[in-house]
Amino acid sequence: MTVLVPIVGLAEGLAVGAAFVAVLTVLQVVPRLIQLCGGSARAYELALALGAVLGALNEAVPLAVQAGWVAVIPAGLLSGVFVGMVSGAIAEVGAVLPLAGRRLRISRWLLALLVALAVGRAVGATLWWAVPSLRAG
Repeated sequence: MTVLVPIVGLAEGLAVGAAFVAVLTVLQVVPRLIQLCGGSARAYELALALGAVLGALNEAVPLAVQAGWVAVIPAGLLSGVFVGMVSGAIAEVGAVLPLAGRRLRISRWLLALLVALAVGRAVGATLWWAVPSLRAG
């Protein structure tokens, strides 16, 4: 059993990483950022990879930083940029779904897929807030 836990954890990490890269590729995040903001693809790729690794490390080993109120401004700015990019990506997914439905020949199931996504998100958020032990992590 003890040997199985790291193997399952590695498999889960690989699956999440593959999904992350797939979403970035399908939504063409890096080329659109370059088009809108300029800069090099390498810098955006490095920022995305570094953010993913630091986020994963923070989940595994939570860190408390005593930086004071001065650090709140850049942290808030970066958090706002992140939320803006996520909301833009969600809007792009809405635009990509009909195309994916036609290409994968699942157009008739698209409405059911969207309803399942919305219901799953609502149930997950409700459970997250209603059951405190889920947040204790």
